[in-house]
Amino acid sequence: MDRKGPTQMKRSLSLFTAALALALTATAQSQATPFSYTYNWAANPVGITAGNGGVTLTNEAAVTTNIATDTAATNVTVFSAAPSNAPDVIATPGAGSNYTLAVTVSDGNGGSGTVTFTGLLTGQLTHDSSNLTTSITGSTDDSGTHAGQTFGSVTFGGEQYLVSYNGFAAPGPEAQHNVGSISFHIDPTPAIVGGPGPGTGQAPEPSSMVLGCLGLSFLGGVVLRARRRKAELLKAAF
Repeated sequence: MDRKGPTQMKRSLSLFTAALALALTATAQSQATPFSYTYNWAANPVGITAGNGGVTLTNEAAVTTNIATDTAATNVTVFSAAPSNAPDVIATPGAGSNYTLAVTVSDGNGGSGTVTFTGLLTGQLTHDSSNLTTSITGSTDDSGTHAGQTFGSVTFGGEQYLVSYNGFAAPGPEAQHNVGSISFHIDPTPAIVGGPGPGTGQAPEPSSMVLGCLGLSFLGGVVLRARRRKAELLKAAF
């Protein structure tokens, strides 16, 4: 009896098992680094005039996390010595906005992206009162500039980061020294493979491609050897 077929089968199976072990090891190593990202907000300008008083915006320190989070893009404080019968008023700009808030998101592998929001802050101040409102008037992200949009996203490193407006906590008057804030929510999610738009797809890991190729090759070899063995048995029978 010809034992070449079973011997070749065992040899191929051993090679496949070894290659599979290497591919799984590579996959485990690539997933060993925990996911994290850093976000950093910048306000421009850091001061908005209101008569003889004004509003100050802060630039926040960078923060690193590994989950979705609410974040204060900037803290807001006011200053005014105006009496109640002659408040300091923020002039409405002709351009429709008077500040920007930009958040740069980065990972540990050199990937980064920035979403920039334009906003309009209006209201009036006195030493003992503060009446401010704000609205987000647009955003600029990976896909361009969007008037009136209160969210934006960037995609890199296999993750999409969605940044969306989360509200305004108005500050108290100068006499009270309470700080307000403009807040957003950052939500990282795995990028959709083959999704629309440039740069939004996530290529499969090399180890996954190797596993797929090995599986197809091994299956094809098994089928071919089975056919040959069947032909040999039929030939021997006649």
